[in-house]
Amino acid sequence: MKYRRLTKEELEGLSDEFISFLIINGIDATLWQNIKKADEARFLKLIDLFSDFIFDGIIRKVRFVEYQDAFGVKLFKCDEDIIHLISLDSDKPLESDNNITQVVEQSPEHFSVSRVLKNYFPDRETEIFRMISSGGLVSEGKMYQFFENDKD
Repeated sequence: MKYRRLTKEELEGLSDEFISFLIINGIDATLWQNIKKADEARFLKLIDLFSDFIFDGIIRKVRFVEYQDAFGVKLFKCDEDIIHLISLDSDKPLESDNNITQVVEQSPEHFSVSRVLKNYFPDRETEIFRMISSGGLVSEGKMYQFFENDKD
């Protein structure tokens, strides 16, 4: 399994997609009921395959991820082969409700900015999933683009 198994609630929310997935894999309603009752290993394997299919589809669309904590923000642009990072680190704690772009514009002396490029490890989807699972938020990239255009 590449990602994680979808929860029961997540599966329920994707019931139409799951039914289509089963049909594409040659499993009708009767066969699915038999698998659920008699073949737990196959049942879990199908759930895992569907989970990976769903997460792959979601993660392929991710272009920007953001992390923010008390001392800064990490902004990632997720290209096809390379991930770009703009890191804004503050020398004093930030309020959680602060607009980071305004804070940096008003007090740039309290921030250091670094930019880094790197290849994905082990691959794009796995790395992005790991980032999101550890607290990264998928974004539209407005903050990244703001700071990308502000090259110091």
